[in-house]
Parts: sequence; structure tokens; C-alpha cells
Amino acid sequence: MRIINNGCAALALAAVLGATASGAALAGHKAKAKPASCPALNAVDPDNDGSMTRLEALRAAKKTFYRLNKDKDRTLEAPELAGRMSAKAIAAADIRKDGKISLVEYLVEVNNRFRWANTDKDRTIECDELNSKKGRLLYRLLK
Repeated sequence: MRIINNGCAALALAAVLGATASGAALAGHKAKAKPASCPALNAVDPDNDGSMTRLEALRAAKKTFYRLNKDKDRTLEAPELAGRMSAKAIAAADIRKDGKISLVEYLVEVNNRFRWANTDKDRTIECDELNSKKGRLLYRLLK
């Protein structure tokens, strides 16, 4: 019985230590450092963890879409997208080929740009990725 109690205590101690950064270091794992943040990322990162997930990007894109849609017709035309997407990019993103970008088409474009900007394939965008050429193209659709 004493062996079982000591074993349970050791498991409980390991679980507690494993949950902390110092416990991760004791267990032989490196604690992941918090990435450096930048003002552009903070604008679209609601939890301020130093990285933007795909879900956070899509939420910011949806808010931006509705803010840009001045005529409330549920689509964005070229004048509403001025400075955010080129005519060539609008044509490529226009899945229905009606000359307008719907919310779904806009979110698909944000998703594509997120994937292109995520060069390290860790499913998050950090400052260095957001400041890259592809990251700036993504940011235009989010701000």
C-alpha cells in the first residue's frame, strides 16, 4: 500500500511540475519563449499572445469586411477594396466572376493569404511573418 501511495504522489508531483515552465525545464523540455510582438500584430491579436491564429485572422477579416461594406449590399466592389486588393487580386478572388467579392470569397482570400504568410507552417503568424511581403498582403485585408 505504501508503494502505491508513493507512486501516486510521484505522479501527482510530476503532473504539477510538468504544468509549469520550470517543471518543463526540469523534465528536459525547453520552455517555449513568448514571441516578440509588434503594433501591427497587436491590432489583430485579441488575446495578445504575440501570434495570430487563423481563427483570429478570420474574425478580424469579417469585422473589416462589414466595416468596408459602406453600401450594405453584402459585397465589396473595387472602390470599397481600394488599397487592399489590386484589380488582378480581385479578379482572382472573385469565385463567382460577378465583379464583386462576397464575405465567403473575402474569407477564402484571407485564408489563402494566411497560408502563404505562414512560412514556418506552425499555424500562427508572428511579427516576422506579418512584416514579410506576404504578411503585409494579409494585413491589408485585416486592418
